Amino acid sequence: MQELLHNVFRARLHSKTHNKDVPLKCFFEPTLKCNLKCVHCYIPKSASKTARMPKNKILRLLDKIASCGCLWLIFTGGEPFLRKDFPDIYLYAKKKGFLIVIFSNATLVTPQLAKMLTVWRPLFVEVSIYGCTRKTYEAVTKVAGSFENFKKGLGLLISHKIPLSLKMPLLTINKHELGMARKWAKELDVPFRFDAAIYPGLDGSLVPFSYRLKPKEVVNAEMQFKEKLEYFKNKISVKKSRLEKEYIFDECGAGQNAFCVCADGSMSMCMLARVPGSSLAGGRIKEAWLKLQKISDTILEDNKKCLNCKIRYFCDYCLGAAAFKQPQASGANLVEAMKSHYCETAALRANYFRAKNNVIRRKNNQTV
Repeated sequence: MQELLHNVFRARLHSKTHNKDVPLKCFFEPTLKCNLKCVHCYIPKSASKTARMPKNKILRLLDKIASCGCLWLIFTGGEPFLRKDFPDIYLYAKKKGFLIVIFSNATLVTPQLAKMLTVWRPLFVEVSIYGCTRKTYEAVTKVAGSFENFKKGLGLLISHKIPLSLKMPLLTINKHELGMARKWAKELDVPFRFDAAIYPGLDGSLVPFSYRLKPKEVVNAEMQFKEKLEYFKNKISVKKSRLEKEYIFDECGAGQNAFCVCADGSMSMCMLARVPGSSLAGGRIKEAWLKLQKISDTILEDNKKCLNCKIRYFCDYCLGAAAFKQPQASGANLVEAMKSHYCETAALRANYFRAKNNVIRRKNNQTV
């Protein structure tokens, strides 16, 4: 039997099910609590103190989600490993047949937890890396000793041969260590990516934006990495080959073939677009999914003008950002603030690729 790489399999499956109302991927929040206090986090402190779903409810929802044909299950938060009963929840999900990914900061990984993940391997654990030095890392997390705990946890995952990847949220206060992070990942022989997308707080707080890079800084960082250049080339070819003329947003699939089960027991399109959510009381997964699709269709209709944008293939504007519910207490138009940032970034990317293509053409003409 021919082996098929996971990323190829995932891309093919998403392309075949896109816009066919199949809930393939679920982001699941067992808790919003976290042991770190990251400066850019979109989860308000008030929510992170209280939001935690009871274990029995989680298990019932996992039954329902599996029965709907969902394939991927991504445990996120908050910090999933903060729950002492997470191993029980994880094993239950694993025996349901989900392809499981865990988003974690790795600071709470123990030898016992690493051993369990060795026996019951996840698809992979995506570990957030906030810096490569204690000073930078803890400037982001605001927790003394967290850098050492991160290195210990990462070391345990590596020594137990747990599949993992490193993701760096790129901020104004850690951007100078991007090259170091990539080099570190290469030395560890693990996949690495960075993400400059920063969102406002769910309560409308603008504090996370103060750590967001300017569009020019984002593109300058991206164009230093061959992987990012290849990503945009592939993104353009995939979107054009799909002929998804009616789909505007980036390919995360929120509200199309992906959803989020929030720690308060509701279903939303993604971790950012929480309102209006759909109650999952009584395990009404299918009903909530249908409701989300109607909301998703409305948002798509409201943003149809993006369809005619000539540089939309370079844009990361997502359905979650478009659906962000404006808190009444916030004076700024957060959706427009996010959208303008995406538009400017996309324009700079497009200009870079045009300039690069022009250089290639000139070289080819000179050769001829």
